[in-house]
Amino acid sequence: MGKYDGLTEMLMYTGEEVGEITLKFDEIVKLIHSELPATAYKKGFWVNDRSFSKMQSMAWISAGWLVKSADIGDKQVTFKRDDKPRDEYFLQKD
Repeated sequence: MGKYDGLTEMLMYTGEEVGEITLKFDEIVKLIHSELPATAYKKGFWVNDRSFSKMQSMAWISAGWLVKSADIGDKQVTFKRDDKPRDEYFLQKD
């Protein structure tokens, strides 16, 4: 089980009618049953890295979501649904 699986599952099972969701960092900590790394308090952590070189990016992208914005000061991140099908990421050939 990966560190961010709880976040992935929550996003995957969020109803289709929800197009955007904002989570406080504390809520994410509860979902993943672990503290966020210090880097989570920097903008670069919350990028939509489609190459999956960042484990955390895989958590939301594989669930069909993208980061819309991250507010480090308020310790929250807003996700929006991705219009690209999830399977497309896993079928890409480089």
